[in-house]
Amino acid sequence: MSRRWSLVVVLGLVIGLVPALPAAALVTEACPSNLPGGGFNDLAGMSPDAIDAIDCVAHYEIAQGTNATNFNPNGTVQRWQMALFLTRTVTSLGFNLPSGTSQGFADIGSFPTSTQTAINQIRQLGISLGTSVSTFDPFGTVPRWQMALFLTRLLASVGVLLPNGASQGFTDIGGLASSTQTAINRLKQLGVSTGTTTTTFSPNTDVLRWQMALFLARALESAGGIPYRLTAALSVPASPTSETVVLTVTVRKPDGSLANNRRVDVFVASSLDGNGRCVLDNDADINGGDAGTSSNCILDNNDPQTNSNGVVTVNLTHNTTQEVDTIYAWTGEIGETFDAQDVRGEVLSQLTWGPTPTGLTIPTNVGAGYATSAAVKAQLIGAGGAAVSLSGQNIRFTVTRGSQTILTQTVVTLADGSATLNYVGPADPSGGDDPPLVDNVTAFWDKDKDNVDDGTAEFDDSGTVTWDDLLPLVTSATLSQSSLTNLLGEFASITITVRDKFNQPIANADVYFQTSQVGPSVATTNGSGVATFSYTVVADSLADAVDARVDLNRDGDSTDPGDLTFGAVADLTHYWVETAPTLAGSTEFDILAINAGANTIDVDQIGGSNFYRLTYDSNDQFNVDGGGSEDLNQFEAALVALTLPDLDGAGGIELVTNPYSTGGGASFFALET
Repeated sequence: MSRRWSLVVVLGLVIGLVPALPAAALVTEACPSNLPGGGFNDLAGMSPDAIDAIDCVAHYEIAQGTNATNFNPNGTVQRWQMALFLTRTVTSLGFNLPSGTSQGFADIGSFPTSTQTAINQIRQLGISLGTSVSTFDPFGTVPRWQMALFLTRLLASVGVLLPNGASQGFTDIGGLASSTQTAINRLKQLGVSTGTTTTTFSPNTDVLRWQMALFLARALESAGGIPYRLTAALSVPASPTSETVVLTVTVRKPDGSLANNRRVDVFVASSLDGNGRCVLDNDADINGGDAGTSSNCILDNNDPQTNSNGVVTVNLTHNTTQEVDTIYAWTGEIGETFDAQDVRGEVLSQLTWGPTPTGLTIPTNVGAGYATSAAVKAQLIGAGGAAVSLSGQNIRFTVTRGSQTILTQTVVTLADGSATLNYVGPADPSGGDDPPLVDNVTAFWDKDKDNVDDGTAEFDDSGTVTWDDLLPLVTSATLSQSSLTNLLGEFASITITVRDKFNQPIANADVYFQTSQVGPSVATTNGSGVATFSYTVVADSLADAVDARVDLNRDGDSTDPGDLTFGAVADLTHYWVETAPTLAGSTEFDILAINAGANTIDVDQIGGSNFYRLTYDSNDQFNVDGGGSEDLNQFEAALVALTLPDLDGAGGIELVTNPYSTGGGASFFALET
């Protein structure tokens, strides 16, 4: 960090080993008198400045109590606690922290992630390097000489120009390293600590929690105080380039109260230059002007001013360029120019400008069982019916049953521009066969978020939801395979997808798979209604019939209502092939599958019962449809163009070898399409 602040030197009171009484209250810009009390009941006997400091660091959530009503002011500070206090001070001053990735400390693994991150962050900031390369000593206490180093390094990390560290008259620090002596002297020059007496600092005495609060409160002031705090909210996170988006900025004073009559500069930056100055985005407009309010990136009296609620609003528009904009809002002194290295408390928002929808669509009909849930998905669409990816848009659904409106609900679109209404249907009228019941569903894009359909500009569509009896539960169970063929010894993967009469997946149903080679094997359907069966064959090549039955209630048979028997599920054939031997003379094949990348062809020998895997390379000879001799690339191009498998046994796609050699000699392949 390279921000520089002029020093505000606070008249520090002596931090002794016991509270010094009487003492004045600590009232600074960073810790004003109107801050609320921390609610701690164990501060009796503390000096007014210590109590104010404790309330101050508690208000900014730098240091918390040991519980809701106790601060434990005379407790010592351990190094892991110190890491949290220091990182929270950095963020309270309006600065960003580094990533907190592991810095190699092997003795902090038992701490919560937040504590480990803080310890790593103060190492990254150069505030504490640990007690060794691999240890931090998190349970060690913090003596005053260490705290002097920590605080001066913290102030330097946030850009404070430290004083020279000349001797301040402490006679008990001569045995310390010169860098430590300099840090102690700097604390006195800054007014953060004046020592335990005018001539002693007590460097080896452990820091107590009330002393830590005083150190940190005064350090806040030395670093320029707590900045004004800004928060920003966009009316939508993403918008078509044809629309207007409202940015609302709320400003709070350092004490947390709302700041009225405060000027706020807002701009859209395409980037920041090497000096942290703004580069305006020429595609964006604010309040009908360019990409900045008033004079670009300068806080002046023409910038918008917060109202009595501390709020400023601006309107953001854009040309047709689709992009993500970064919007900055900040406050400071009139006449100040934005500089990322100097300004504190700025707030950034990101707004995605996307394509403009031209319509909205929902399904013509959705089927569901009585007393189950129906899902009606609305999708914003553009030219040609293509989905428009636009998040944060309101889609307003209305469901009517007969003449009665039973549901109106707004659903916000996801990143893909879709919004899904889920609602539960009526109870099953009876245990018998009931007629279906139809709901009418309409949806429109409520782009102005007023819950009113404003006509064609907001697009609408309609469909129906049909509620019906659940039984029969299973109306489809479809087998599929990842590949038609496998070499003997490999594993084949067979899946089945089980759906109900409404085409919805059925989970937790048992499926029994069997083949001509393998007995029944059971698998259970997942949430997508899919069950998977893997098996292998190692003996002879063959065409293997695969079948399945479905057991909904998982009682071991498939005779209950809604189950499917083996005969009710269409089987499939999987081919197990073996590596082809040398084949003399002319041999004809139907082609099952090809793998041009591996130079293999899986085939079924016509007139025989053999299933082979043939291999080829550039040393072989090739012919396609009786033409002249082709090279390997021409042969493969013809193979890839085939629609496979072709298993007519004659007259269709066939492959002829004459001969086929596995001993290093050339093979001849003739493809007849």
